[in-house]
Amino acid sequence: MIRNKKIIISIIAILLIVLLGTSYFIVQMLENKNQDNKENNKLNYEIKLKLDEEGDEYNCSLPNSNCTIYKIKTETKDAKILSYTDYKNKYVFILYDDNGLKIYDAKKEETQELNLKNDYDGNYELFSNQDKDNIIGIIYRDSLSNIEKYYSLNTKKTINKKILSANLDYGFLYESNGLFAYNIYTDKEEKINLEPIYDEYKLSFDSDKLLGIYYSKNKESGYYNILTNKKMYENTYIEIEGINENYLRALKNNHLGECNGWSSYDYLLSAKEEKVIFSEKEKSNVCDNYFVKEQSGSTYLLKLKGFQAYPTIDIYTKDKKLIASNVDNYNLSYIAGNIYIINDNVLNEYDSSGNLIESNKDYNKLLGFLSNELVYLDNNKLYLKNIKTNNNIEFSKINWSSNYIYEGRFSYVDLKENKKCIAISFKEEIKENEKTYRGLESCYNTNTKTFTNKYIEYGFTNQIWD
Repeated sequence: MIRNKKIIISIIAILLIVLLGTSYFIVQMLENKNQDNKENNKLNYEIKLKLDEEGDEYNCSLPNSNCTIYKIKTETKDAKILSYTDYKNKYVFILYDDNGLKIYDAKKEETQELNLKNDYDGNYELFSNQDKDNIIGIIYRDSLSNIEKYYSLNTKKTINKKILSANLDYGFLYESNGLFAYNIYTDKEEKINLEPIYDEYKLSFDSDKLLGIYYSKNKESGYYNILTNKKMYENTYIEIEGINENYLRALKNNHLGECNGWSSYDYLLSAKEEKVIFSEKEKSNVCDNYFVKEQSGSTYLLKLKGFQAYPTIDIYTKDKKLIASNVDNYNLSYIAGNIYIINDNVLNEYDSSGNLIESNKDYNKLLGFLSNELVYLDNNKLYLKNIKTNNNIEFSKINWSSNYIYEGRFSYVDLKENKKCIAISFKEEIKENEKTYRGLESCYNTNTKTFTNKYIEYGFTNQIWD
C-alpha cells in the first residue's frame, strides 16, 4: 500500500514537472510572437492632412494657401483619414483607420487606439467636449442630418438604438422599449414618460438639465414638460421650445417667406401653466423673436426685433413694463441682477422692476460693452472698465482714429485663451506691405498683461462668449 502511494506521488511529481516545462515553453513562444508582432508593426508609413487656419481642408488646394500639415506615422501603407475636427486650429483631432480606428491628437502629438473596426458604411464624426480640447465620442451618421449610432470613449459603449432626435448641445433621444434621453457630455440617460408614437421630437434643455420635449404627428402636437410630467399646449402650436424652467417660446405659422427662410417664435409662454405672455398680436414685425434673460434672481423679457444676424432688442420686466427699446446687443450688459444700457453716450442702470438706478453722463465717448466691461474712449485712448471694481485696462497699442469703428458684434472674451479682444473696422481700407486691410483685432492677455494686434484682410470670424 505504501509502495503504491510512493508510485502515485512520483507520477504526480513527474506530471507537474512536465506541465511547468510546457507552460514555460508556451509563454516563451507567446512572448516571441508578441515581439515579432511589435517588430512587424513598426510605424514605417505616413498619412498627411492639410488644414488652413479655419480648419478647412479644401482651401489648401488653392494657390498661395497658408496651411498647416499634420503628419501621422502609421503601421500600414493603406491607412486612411476618416474624419477630423478642430477648434480654430488650436486643437485638431484626426480619426483614421490603421489596423483599427485611432484618434490622433495633433497638439500633444499622441495617438489613442480604439477597440473599434472601420466597418461602418456611413460617415464618422468626432465629437469633442465643451472646451473643445478632448474627444469624448464618435457619431455615426448615415446622412448629414441623421445620427445612426453613437460611441462613448468614456464608457466604451455604443448606443445603436433608434435615435429619434438630436441636439448636440445636449445629446439625443432614442427608443428602446420606451423613450430615453442621453446626455453626451455626462454619459447619463433618463427614461422619458412620453409615448414613442410621434413622427417628430425636439429636445429643450437649459445647460445639463432637460426641460421638455416638443412632439408632433399629423395634426397632434404639444409640449411634454419633463419637470412637471405633464403635456401642455396640445394641438396649438407647430413648434415649442423651452427657454428655462419658467418660460417657453412657440410659433403658430412658418414665416419662411418673410424671414429669409427662417421661422420666428411668435409667442412667449409660461412653462408653469398654460398662459400666453407675449403673442404675435403685440408684435410690430412678423420676424420678431422672444427670449428671456434670468440673472442673479432678476428676470428680463426680450423681444429681438426683425430677422437679421444682430437684431435690436426691446427689454421688458417680467410684468411686461418696457425698460428700453431698439438697443443693440453690445450696448447692454447684465451685472449682479441689474441691467446697464448705453443710450446717446449715457450709461443708464435699471433694476428688474424697470426703475432707473443711476444715469452716468461723464464718459467722453462710450463705444459699448465687452461682456460685463465697458468699452470707451478718453483722449483717443481705448479703455476697458469693470463697472463694479472701476479697474481700467488701457489698450496701449491703439491710437484711436476717426477712421475706426468699434465692432461690438465681433469683439469677444476667450476665457480658455485668457484673452479680451476688441474688433475695429476701418471706414476706409488701409494698405500696407502690398496688402489691403479692412479691420483690426486688438487682444489683451489677462495672464501676461500684454497686447497683440492683428490686421484683418477679409472679415471678422471670431465671436466667443464667456
